[in-house]
Amino acid sequence: MPFEACYPLDTVHSPIAPCEDVQDPSVEAGVDSQVNENATTSSEQSTPVTQCQQNASDHSDHEENDDVPVDDINTQSQLSSTASILCDIYSDYDHDAPDDMKYRLYCQREPHISFKFPSKTYTDKRRKSGNFKRSCVREWFSVFNFISYSVSQDGLYCLPCRLFPDSSHRRPIKLIREPYRDWKHAKEDMKMHATTDYHQSSMAKLEAFRTTHLEPSSRIDATLTSGNQEIIQRNRQILMSIIKSLVFCGRQGIALRGHRDDDTDKGSSTNKGNFKELLNFRVDAGDSILEKHLNSCKKNATYTSKTSQNDLLLCLKNYIQNKIVSEVRAQDIGPYYGIQCDEVTDSSNWEQLGLVIRYTVHGHPKERLLEFIECETITGVEIASKLIESLSNAGLDTQLCRSQTMDGAGNMSGKYNGCAAKFREHSPKAVYHYCSSHDLNLVLCKSSKVKEIHIMLDALKQLGIFFRYSPKRCRRLEKCITDVNNTREEDSKIKSAKFKIF
Repeated sequence: MPFEACYPLDTVHSPIAPCEDVQDPSVEAGVDSQVNENATTSSEQSTPVTQCQQNASDHSDHEENDDVPVDDINTQSQLSSTASILCDIYSDYDHDAPDDMKYRLYCQREPHISFKFPSKTYTDKRRKSGNFKRSCVREWFSVFNFISYSVSQDGLYCLPCRLFPDSSHRRPIKLIREPYRDWKHAKEDMKMHATTDYHQSSMAKLEAFRTTHLEPSSRIDATLTSGNQEIIQRNRQILMSIIKSLVFCGRQGIALRGHRDDDTDKGSSTNKGNFKELLNFRVDAGDSILEKHLNSCKKNATYTSKTSQNDLLLCLKNYIQNKIVSEVRAQDIGPYYGIQCDEVTDSSNWEQLGLVIRYTVHGHPKERLLEFIECETITGVEIASKLIESLSNAGLDTQLCRSQTMDGAGNMSGKYNGCAAKFREHSPKAVYHYCSSHDLNLVLCKSSKVKEIHIMLDALKQLGIFFRYSPKRCRRLEKCITDVNNTREEDSKIKSAKFKIF
């Protein structure tokens, strides 16, 4: 590949007209610098020469192969002061260097404009002065946009080959592992190095690095991350639509259709159950994301099957339980609570034990249903074991329970094997309270055997029938109660719930 094809045309200097007086940009041409024979400092400058003289000197330098360096005139103070300001491709380079350091090395591959490159004096008997100088030339950094100068080593490195080496080829030691200092043949060697395959591969990596460093969004990992984030957000919106439908059914007490909700054929039934019909309603109402999901997803990835419903319901249960437990722990009086439980047989002939937690929020008592527990047997030992397991799984310490409220059945109130007795073995301070409603029910059953009480209860029953089956009499009763309440204070007014029994 031609050298001009590797670099932008605007980076290559325009040729200088022949025989035009110019300041010699390159002491590598071997021109007499007219220096004092005893001078050894690096501040000496070369004299102006014509381009023709420069070309002639270049020719003579290439023919002279036995140049002997006599004196190194660079000063250690200049090297140390400059190296402390700029990054150095030799000392600051590391295979594991962060991207910021690599970019700084890329931006600072050329020393500051005030820096004077150290030069070496060589003997040449053909010259009148008997010696000449060579050093690195600043213009090379514009012509060869891949070289980087090391102040500490006074040498050149190929920046892309050093930062992004191509391990698939054998590479020379100079310019990559060791500094390049052959100022006499620098141009020719740089041009030859620029045409190598491994250099062009490293140059492509450097350009890609520069682009991605300036525009992080163009990185492959950033693009993949952005694409993954879009997929995650879309999936979350799909799940949100499904979860909101589940919450609606649960809050309104609407059955989801249960184990029969496994129909995957869209046209097999006109009624697919409350849950799926509610999803279709959301689609009709304009939920385009859910519509696209249901129309394009695989049949085994709809997240609407009975298994997915149960998994999501379990997540909702855990979320609600965590909220309840956090409220219990946030009480001013401490994380104390009481429990209420009772078992009942459901429609599928399973014993369901309802567990309620009682605690306070800002001084006001709250009762929250914590869980329904399936019980294979209803013995006191089994129920107590289920209670302890449920409370522990929810994150509540049974030692902090201060009351337990249950009915008076033998499996609950038994002195030795009852649920309350077994629970107190784990929580001694959980005082057992018998259900007051059961007490009232027993009292009424016993009292109804007394003739006077039986007549009174029957009279109340007939009074209720008298008002309930006549809208006219019912409205009249409501008006009378309103008139009575208007003459009473707030605390002594008749509550509407008291006469609704009629």
